[in-house]
Amino acid sequence: MTQRFMFARSQRLTRSEDFAQVYSYGTHQADATLVVNVASNNQPFCRMGLSVSRHVGGAVLRNRWKRAIREAFRLNQTELPTGFDIVVRPRRGATFCPKQIDHSLCELVCRAVTELSLHSKTP
Repeated sequence: MTQRFMFARSQRLTRSEDFAQVYSYGTHQADATLVVNVASNNQPFCRMGLSVSRHVGGAVLRNRWKRAIREAFRLNQTELPTGFDIVVRPRRGATFCPKQIDHSLCELVCRAVTELSLHSKTP
């Protein structure tokens, strides 16, 4: 039987204060596809928020990006380090490729967590 992964409401960043805290106290990493901001949340799980602006494209394309990023997080959450808040946004001008989103999310979060542990900024 396969394991079912969830992306529960408790794993989502929804309040603007949470986003502001990630931007203020966290670090960021980027590649050609995604930009990821990461900050410590002192909880036993990761939370993720999305910031997909109109510069990405129309509503259909923005929703496609959001679905792909959520799916990448949902499927890879067991491989990601726990105890962090993550804000993800597509890079301006990036082409939509779900496989690249999946790869970039894991790699960028791990790099940001490593950098955060080296500099250890706390709220």
